[in-house]
Amino acid sequence: MTNTTIAGRLAKFTPVHLTADTSRCTAGDLEAVKKLVQVAKIFDSLYMQQAWAGNGEQYEKVKASGDADTIRLYHLMRGPWDRVAENEPFLEGVPERPETGSFYPSDMTKSEFEAFRASLSPEEQAAASGFYTVVRRDEVTGALKLVKFSDEYRAFLESAASLLREAAALVSDASLRAFLNARADAFVTNEYVESDILWLKVSADSPLEVTCGPYEVYTDALLSQKSAYEIYIHVRDFPFSEKLKKFGSLLQAFEDSLPVEPKYINASLGNNPTPIVAIVEGGSKLVIIKNVQEGKFKHVLMPIARIVIDPEQLPLVDFDAFFTHILLHEVAHS
Repeated sequence: MTNTTIAGRLAKFTPVHLTADTSRCTAGDLEAVKKLVQVAKIFDSLYMQQAWAGNGEQYEKVKASGDADTIRLYHLMRGPWDRVAENEPFLEGVPERPETGSFYPSDMTKSEFEAFRASLSPEEQAAASGFYTVVRRDEVTGALKLVKFSDEYRAFLESAASLLREAAALVSDASLRAFLNARADAFVTNEYVESDILWLKVSADSPLEVTCGPYEVYTDALLSQKSAYEIYIHVRDFPFSEKLKKFGSLLQAFEDSLPVEPKYINASLGNNPTPIVAIVEGGSKLVIIKNVQEGKFKHVLMPIARIVIDPEQLPLVDFDAFFTHILLHEVAHS
């Protein structure tokens, strides 16, 4: 691929400088953020390994090339495939993006996995299809076997756990501290339900909101069951949080008004693949990243609006209305 092609792919994106009002954060909170950023850097490397076993080696080659645009695009995509162009490779000599990620042997088929799973005990079957295991081949027999995330990614997770505990000691909110400590334990034990419950119970008064762990299953394109590690470090926007709380308090009234028999309402739906047992115990919550939406409004929606909307009506295109619509849309999912 040429540098022009790489530059063209990069040109589809606009860098946005994100800011936040940290006036409600203590000095300890801000020091904790630094620890959490270190966790994010660990998760970058961990995620790249989950996406493709060859990612680390290939990324080192790209960095050694010294080509700034290629390095930037590789880091943006967390691999050599363009995620906004149907995962088209943008480097020569790399394979198609593997459906298996690195969660399974690259030559494993769905039918082989199902036969393997059927041979297991009920408890092992649940683990095989669960969020927090990978499938490997025995080096001697070639047979499939299960490995816990806590073992497969031990080096990453032990370092991340240590940093989470350091961050927990610094934050001002006790409920966030409890979550961070429990999540650190989960990285070592591979048991996530307790920390998921504590995440759902983080106080609305906490100036920080942290999502940290294995969640989305999109990277597992083969079976959509293995979760990838991610982290979001938020500073709470208290005025808009109050608006979200207001909308949330009206949800049941809205649902009760729907012309639908109760038997057709799916009470288990939500926005995030948090285990159902955690939702039953801890409830649910919605986190929306306002400053990212501001970036989308300014750099995506407004350029479109200038093309399709009468100039006299452009002043009516308003961010608060845009963001309130997003809040209502996501609340409706909940």
